[in-house]
Amino acid sequence: HLIVIPTILWNKGNCYKVAWGRDLYVDDDWRRKRVGLNLVSAWAERFDIALGSGQSAESYKMFQKYGWTFIGRIHQYEKLFFDIQYLEMSLHEGFKKAARRFLAMIYSTVTDAIRANIKSIKVIQTADFNEKVEEMWDRARKQYSNICQRDFRTVRWRFLRHPYFKYLIFEANDGNEYRVYLVVRV
Repeated sequence: HLIVIPTILWNKGNCYKVAWGRDLYVDDDWRRKRVGLNLVSAWAERFDIALGSGQSAESYKMFQKYGWTFIGRIHQYEKLFFDIQYLEMSLHEGFKKAARRFLAMIYSTVTDAIRANIKSIKVIQTADFNEKVEEMWDRARKQYSNICQRDFRTVRWRFLRHPYFKYLIFEANDGNEYRVYLVVRV
């Protein structure tokens, strides 16, 4: 089976219907019989762009083998809070990964210290999104070459009406000015 998650992607101001693919696994007995390739081909034919993260070594190799375009890295800073045990466990995944996590932790700690003097921002948990998400979306989509649709209607649908998981919603306000929202998966 292949789980395909449809979404809308804005690329350099143009809107595309795309789908993220995940959870593709071919049993050892059925490998080399084009099962996985047929599922991936069906996925690619039905959408403007088929997106795969290549999280597993096997899927990354398959994407490279069939000439998938490398759009760009997703900069995900894992476990930004400083945690020695997590760093020790990271060494088993390789020195390079452990070093990146260590640098991300240092970056987070330093930026938190620099921003510590900002006392006027209040972070609250909410039950729904603020309508000002729409204004933020209009500004944000022009600042990134690739960004998934995150207007008011989409975030309400994605995280409240049709969630894949249970989510918590937070927002930060500076006085009356809406600064940011954060969605956390429980």
